[in-house]
Amino acid sequence: MTTFPSIDQLFPGLDAHELLLTWVIYGPDTKDHPGDFVVRPHAAVNGRSVPSMTCGLAPTLRAARAMLPWGLANLGRYAGDDPVIVEVWI
Repeated sequence: MTTFPSIDQLFPGLDAHELLLTWVIYGPDTKDHPGDFVVRPHAAVNGRSVPSMTCGLAPTLRAARAMLPWGLANLGRYAGDDPVIVEVWI
């Protein structure tokens, strides 16, 4: 199981206490990691979502979900999301 670094390490230079984080799971057809589900944290900064450069890779959606921090809620996905987004967690 992948363990992500601290929020300070994921988003250096930003105050971790002021960040709203979302965790996005991308399907296995992404350009940068074809064949793997990708788990990537995002921070809301100045009204936009900024992805972390750190991501986790998993062979299945179940394994990707197991990488998420405990206690998150699944927001699903929205019709306007990029097609490779499977679900967003907050």
